[in-house]
Amino acid sequence: MINGQTHVEVIDVSDDPNCAKCDSRAICIRLSNTNGISCICLPGFVLSSSTGRCVLQGYCSNVTNKCECLSGYGGLMCELDINECASNDRICGSYSCTNLLGDYKCDCDFFHSGKQCQKISAVGLFVVIISTITVILIFVFLILFAIRTFFTYRLSKRISREREFQLQNPCLATLTTGGMRGDDLLSNGLSFIRPIGHRIYVPMETSFLNAMRFQANIDDDEKKQIQSSLKYITNLNDSVININSN
Repeated sequence: MINGQTHVEVIDVSDDPNCAKCDSRAICIRLSNTNGISCICLPGFVLSSSTGRCVLQGYCSNVTNKCECLSGYGGLMCELDINECASNDRICGSYSCTNLLGDYKCDCDFFHSGKQCQKISAVGLFVVIISTITVILIFVFLILFAIRTFFTYRLSKRISREREFQLQNPCLATLTTGGMRGDDLLSNGLSFIRPIGHRIYVPMETSFLNAMRFQANIDDDEKKQIQSSLKYITNLNDSVININSN
């Protein structure tokens, strides 16, 4: 100690074997008022609390003649850890921030990742895809349901109109038959029969018995026409025979 001040002596392994414990980026010193040695990191390096070794925290700039610290560190020799969470309370957005040595960490939720939770995680992306597909399927289902409802409504209106027509015209019944029957009936002068396609509409009672009676009457008329034709042919033959005899 000189004039009440502590004297610092730079030594090496040759002076004290304990200097071998110092990092290569540190110098070994001996203080006049203490026993043993101390390791002091060189400018631009700082002692790591986890390893006890000097680690690079910056580099010396010949232009500014001072240490240019890496991100997360500050101070004259970059020996200070900057608390990013305190210096910028919005660095993690709406997520909580944890200060680390020379760094920080954003505590992201289950659906986000990245340095500042700005990315969607794999699970979050999967949830977004499934949600999008579900919304699309629901939208398509609603469209199909609306189309089905529209055509069902139109069909019900059509059936309702047909039933209303039948109630307003109780004497009309529909018979499914061939075109020849409709032609024969028209040729016999039944002008009240109106064929439409393969259907003809005939005025009659709604009971099945009356329908059979109507058909029987038509058959009787046909028989009478056939008998009348046979009688005419017979008379014609008799006339021809009489002429030949004379």
